[in-house]
Amino acid sequence: DKNIEVINAGVAGYSPLLEYLYLKERGLELEPNLVIIAFDLTDFLDDIEYAKQTNYLANEPVSVKPFEPLHQQIYLDHLENGEQTPNTQKINSFLRKHSMLFKTLLAPKPQALRISNFFQPTENQQQEVKKNILLIKTLLEQKNVSLLLVTYPYQNQLEDQKTPKPQLELENFALANDIKFLDTTPIFSSYKPQDLYIKYDLHFSAKGHNILAQSLTSYLMENNQLKQTNLKMLRLPN
Repeated sequence: DKNIEVINAGVAGYSPLLEYLYLKERGLELEPNLVIIAFDLTDFLDDIEYAKQTNYLANEPVSVKPFEPLHQQIYLDHLENGEQTPNTQKINSFLRKHSMLFKTLLAPKPQALRISNFFQPTENQQQEVKKNILLIKTLLEQKNVSLLLVTYPYQNQLEDQKTPKPQLELENFALANDIKFLDTTPIFSSYKPQDLYIKYDLHFSAKGHNILAQSLTSYLMENNQLKQTNLKMLRLPN
């Protein structure tokens, strides 16, 4: 009995600083009732690097120069290293099919990106992220638009309980600033981690995406966020 419109406004590599500028310049023109920000742990690294390329006016960001943070370059280089010529592809395909040795040797290698940095953000990185989330909150409040901040775990966090969880710090920040917050880490903890992520990659598998979607839907329903007959949700993941 409801008409719910979901607009996917997510851009790979975006973080709160760029999301604030997007909302201010374009996103709010879509007249959303609810903005959902999916906070990725790489955002701590992104925001502090984007800030170095940002033009400010009276301490407020107005634009960011085109820039690709180093950790994004490392990840993309890892993907591009798999590119091969057509002839090489044919040979490798034949060897993979008929030789167990080559099948093992030519298997994808784990990425070189050290994700341990994501779990221990510096004080400066945390402050930059918090500042930009508060800018988003203030901007949306001026337009009477609700905000939901959502975060999720990486595979390493689920496999090693001793891994620091910056999600806890983010939750305390959200509570202190009256920001609706959903950490899906406890939900993911009840599943086998290796089934939830793409092998040798940081990103969710189809199963991981489904769990996140189900978790988000349940939260919205349980917290009466879908009470409007006509609801337009603007999704800003990265």
